Amino acid sequence: MTYKVHPKFKSIAFFMPSLAGGGAERVILTLAEEFSRYNIKVYLVLVKHQGHYISQVPKNIKIINLNTNQFYVTQKLSTFLKKYNPDVLLSAMDRPNIVAIWSKTLSRYKGKTIISVHTTTTRSCYNKLSLKSLITPTLVKLFYNKSDLIIAVSKGVSDDLTKKLKIKNKIITIYNPIDLKNIRLKSMETPSHPWLKNKETPILLGVGRLTKAKNFPLLIKATSLVIKKTPVRLIILGEGSDQAKINKLIKKLGLQQIISMPGFVKNPYSYMRRSSVFVLSSLWEGFGNVIVEALATSTPVVSTDCPNGPREILENGKYGTLVPIGDPYKMANAILSTIRSSQKVTHLNIDKFESKHIAGLYISSINKLF
Repeated sequence: MTYKVHPKFKSIAFFMPSLAGGGAERVILTLAEEFSRYNIKVYLVLVKHQGHYISQVPKNIKIINLNTNQFYVTQKLSTFLKKYNPDVLLSAMDRPNIVAIWSKTLSRYKGKTIISVHTTTTRSCYNKLSLKSLITPTLVKLFYNKSDLIIAVSKGVSDDLTKKLKIKNKIITIYNPIDLKNIRLKSMETPSHPWLKNKETPILLGVGRLTKAKNFPLLIKATSLVIKKTPVRLIILGEGSDQAKINKLIKKLGLQQIISMPGFVKNPYSYMRRSSVFVLSSLWEGFGNVIVEALATSTPVVSTDCPNGPREILENGKYGTLVPIGDPYKMANAILSTIRSSQKVTHLNIDKFESKHIAGLYISSINKLF
């Protein structure tokens, strides 16, 4: 599927904190790559020039390193807008979105400001005990309506913004872009992990930041129940603030020989292709890129029915198994059923997530602002 469109703008700046190895960062980099193919001047404006994806930025995309902290980022971004004056400023995630709108006001920037929302704001904020998290919903209500366009990455995220945060119009839904060709190509590479060379023992796979939202303790507890019925091993790819907590749980359950945590892996797709089941255990999502990536490698998926994304991607459970949030017994049963069926996902049309098509939708939507 392709989406042919001619941009009405000549330059765009993507604003992000960094290029850490998360889903939103991967999305922005993919969009930047696709936009550059339209001969659009692309700037990648980072608060800090760091992250696992830095090495993957094409040479034709100009990286602007603000090299600052949260106290001066608005001033630095305002300076960038005055100097380079891109036709479009596009940011992602709640705090960068707020900074982008604030900077637009301070710099009197005349270009179009677009914010993309990659998580269920009310869930992510109300599950953190910090002043920033408590005031973020208020700031979202105050600032988001000052943007020219709001892009929600799922219908659920759009509904959350509309109903709970009372955001007015300007909201459209565009799913995240997935480079399907690249994923399928990389999935054919041989992973270095020794467990994936032994096809006798089924491998469960989880991928994501080690944070509360991803709820890897649920997957670990479910795994402890699965091994009572059949031998399996679990690999969790990712880094994050909850790593010590997760390691403690693994040790408590005596699963050190069953669970492996290699950290961030540049090519998770080779892991996906060789796993028996991909499992998403999140408390909340915005979309769930990893589900589409797993499906692209024909790997069966078990996912919590969390807000928002998994139900939309899996079409109400038609293309994967949805289980309740926080129930290790139902997750374990779903994993066991999936292993026993040993069926690959082959009939799902995921071209609607293809990066070229999604970039076309973005450009078409931005064109309407000019």
